[in-house]
Amino acid sequence: MRKLQKGDLLEVTIDKLVSGGEGLGKVFGYPVFVPGGLPGDHGAVEMVSVKKDYGRGLMVQRWDDGPTRVVPPCPLTESCGGCQWQHLDYPAQLENKRALLIETLSRLGKLPEVELENWVKAPLGMQDPWRYRNKGQFPFQTIEGQARGGFFAPRSHTLVPIQDCLIHPPAMNAALNQVEAALNQLNIPIYDEKTHSGFLRHVLIRESTTHPQILVGLVTRDWEHPALAALVEKLSLEIPNLVGLVQNRNPEPGNRILGRETRTLWGKDSLKESLGDLHFSISLPSFFQVNSQQTVVLYETINSLAELSGSETVVDAFAGAGTIGLWLAKQAKQVYCLESVNEAIADGKINRALNQIENLEFRQGVVEKLLPDLLAQTKADLVILDPPRKGCEPAVLASLIRSEVPKVIYVSCNPATLARDLALLAEHYEISAIQPIDLFPHTHHLETVVLLTRGGADQAAPNEPPTS
Repeated sequence: MRKLQKGDLLEVTIDKLVSGGEGLGKVFGYPVFVPGGLPGDHGAVEMVSVKKDYGRGLMVQRWDDGPTRVVPPCPLTESCGGCQWQHLDYPAQLENKRALLIETLSRLGKLPEVELENWVKAPLGMQDPWRYRNKGQFPFQTIEGQARGGFFAPRSHTLVPIQDCLIHPPAMNAALNQVEAALNQLNIPIYDEKTHSGFLRHVLIRESTTHPQILVGLVTRDWEHPALAALVEKLSLEIPNLVGLVQNRNPEPGNRILGRETRTLWGKDSLKESLGDLHFSISLPSFFQVNSQQTVVLYETINSLAELSGSETVVDAFAGAGTIGLWLAKQAKQVYCLESVNEAIADGKINRALNQIENLEFRQGVVEKLLPDLLAQTKADLVILDPPRKGCEPAVLASLIRSEVPKVIYVSCNPATLARDLALLAEHYEISAIQPIDLFPHTHHLETVVLLTRGGADQAAPNEPPTS
């Protein structure tokens, strides 16, 4: 085959989906990644990037559809970066997420694929995988002289305006449209990231799934604007079930959405949400899973795997506002929640009081320092790890291994870093179960819960990880 160049047209059949949600086909052994491609799709692909070991192309003409391709209900699915898999049948989404998880754990974690086929259960999906998000983050741009909110197109900062996103509930979409209309009526300037000018950057909207409440956040470059008071008055009157309007100031250039300071413009700074028999107060910057229905499934899965009898000491590391710890507290003797963000701990203490839970204690600081100290002082029966996408620092894993914690439940939103950390933990722990849970239908993202129990195969000569 001659050397490929950008702009070449190739005949490609998509063989499988890969991490990141793209389709992969091969032309004379040369891998070609195709955004939007599904297994079995066959067509003409125009190369947009050619590298030594792989290329990327766009399918400009599809001659044959793969067997799991469906017509996406959203007309923006090909241009908007919010969903990657609306055109993939939902049962096939779950099957592919399981296959991708197994492939990632095998390739990056060096875990045996034969064992993984037994360990990794079928993902727990949704009966109705639409309108599930309880939080929306919408960037704004000026398009043809009008303020528009929406999502960025894939791998770009080109805004795709939306009016009715099918993974957000109708009231949230309506609130977004009302904010957009008010901004245009009051001629409030939208932030321009190229010139670092303008006022409004993002709009964040939270909607409770169990109470008729909406919380709207305005992310702005400055605190003040001549029309801000009029905007607050207008939105407070026009958005149904609005309980609070808050403002977050982010004066820094770059991609970060929220700044460090938040103030209340009208009403309350939080809304109410319930999961099972627990009640939560959620502020604008609080971390709270975006799919309330599946969060109950997630927490019940953790509870089932934990098998608590009431006598155990549990550590909830990377606790955020302590939602997992609160869920387990009634089945445990004592729960310690470790978290670095003061605001999250403040929310957690409010939620602890709301639910009248007395056997849960928050400790503030980074987990890689707090966890070794706690495990040196206290015999923990169970440690819950729920780290951010980057996974756990080596010191966290070292402290578990050194302290011989008998049971660990690892909750991951990133299969790649989960694979890295399991590769180390599996030298000292037995993997008892791997349960994927689909918190993010129509995207390639996946939540995974892993139960690890202290194994005896190689405790005689343990290989501890570095502590820094």
